[in-house]
Amino acid sequence: MKEFQSANHFSRFRRSQNDLKAPLQPVPGSFWRWLKKDGWAYGGLLLMLGCAIWYFGFGTKHFDLSQIEVAPLQFIDQQQIINSVQEFESSKFLGFIKRDTFWTMKTISLQAFLKNYLSHTIAFEEVNVKKIFPNIISITIKERIPSVTWITAKAEEKVYTVDRDGVVTQSLNNKNEANTAFPVIIDKNRDKFEIGWQIISPKYLEYLLQIQKEFSGATSLKIDHFIFPLVGCSERQYVAEKIFEKAASETNSEEYKAKQREIQEKFQNGLITIDESLEALDNLKKEEFQNSQNKNNANVNTNENTNIDTNAKQTEYDRTEWAKVYVPIECNFVKVAHEIHLQVVEENGGFEVYLDTLQDLSLQLQNLKTILAEKINDPKSIDYIDVRIPDRAYFK
Repeated sequence: MKEFQSANHFSRFRRSQNDLKAPLQPVPGSFWRWLKKDGWAYGGLLLMLGCAIWYFGFGTKHFDLSQIEVAPLQFIDQQQIINSVQEFESSKFLGFIKRDTFWTMKTISLQAFLKNYLSHTIAFEEVNVKKIFPNIISITIKERIPSVTWITAKAEEKVYTVDRDGVVTQSLNNKNEANTAFPVIIDKNRDKFEIGWQIISPKYLEYLLQIQKEFSGATSLKIDHFIFPLVGCSERQYVAEKIFEKAASETNSEEYKAKQREIQEKFQNGLITIDESLEALDNLKKEEFQNSQNKNNANVNTNENTNIDTNAKQTEYDRTEWAKVYVPIECNFVKVAHEIHLQVVEENGGFEVYLDTLQDLSLQLQNLKTILAEKINDPKSIDYIDVRIPDRAYFK
C-alpha cells in the first residue's frame, strides 16, 4: 500500500512540474470582468480630464490673451505692434489650433514674427516677449536711437536715419521727414542702404557729433551740413613670378641661379611663404655679393698691376623688392573712412572745411580760426579750408 502511494505521489509531482513549463492560459472573460469592475471608472476619469483640458484650453475666455502690453516706445508705433500681435494670434498652429490662448501661444514664435515684421521698417536691438498668467502678453522692444540724417547723393537722393553705432535705423521718403535737430551728412560714395546695415564706424559718428557740438562755439560759424567725401581704395598685390624673374636676371652664376630655382620651387609647392622666399633670395644675393667682393680683393692683393677703379666698386648689394600691383577694390568704409568735410552756411561764406577724425579736433578748429582771422579777408571768395595737417592750414 505504501509503495502504491509513493508512486502515485511521484506521478502528481511530475505533472505539477510539467504544468510549470507550460504557458499560462488566459482565463476566459477576465477583460470584461475588469471592465465591469474598474474600466468604466478609469474611462470616465479620462473623459473628464479631456473635457477639462478642452474647457480650460479652448472653451473659456479666461485664458484668452486679451491683454497686449507694449513697453513705451519712442520711434516705433505701439499700435502697429499690437496689430501685429493680433495678426499672429489669429493665425493657426497645425492648421486648426489658434495661438490666442495662454496654453497655445509660443513666445519664441511670436518673437521671431515681430523681428521679421520690424526688420522691413525700422532697425532695433532686440525684441522680448513673455506671457503673464492667465491672459496677458508683454512686449518689450529695445530701439536703436537715430542721431544723424544720412543722405546718399551719388545717384538718386535717398534719405536715412543712422544711430550712434553707425547702423541705418530707418528709410525716409524725403528730407522733410527727418528730425531737424539731427546733423545732416551727404554721402558722395554710395547709392543706397538697407535697414540694419552698419555704414560707418561708431568712432566716426562720435567725432561728427563732437564737431556739431563744438564747431560754432570755437569758430563763430554755423554748419549747414556735413559731407562724407569720396574715398578711393586700392589693394597692393604682390606678383611672385616677377620677383623670381628679376632675381634670376641679376646673376650670371649658374650656381646661384640653381639655388634661386630651388627657392622658387619651395614657394610654389607651399613649403615656404612669399615673405620667407623673399628673405631667402636676399640672403642668397648677399652671399653672392660677398663672394664677389672677396674675389676682387684677392685679385688686388696678388696682382699689383691690376687696374681697378676702387671708386667704382659696388659696396652694397641691391635688396630684393616686392613686385607691386595696385588693384582698385571696393572700400570697407567702416574701417577706412576717417576724413570728414563740412559746409558752413551761406551767410558765413558757404565754403567747405576739411577735417580728419584721426587728428585732435580742438587743434584743427584753432587752426581754422587762426587762418580765418589772419589770412582770409572775404570768406565768400574761397572754396575750402583744409586743416587736416597739424599746425598747418591750406585754403583755395
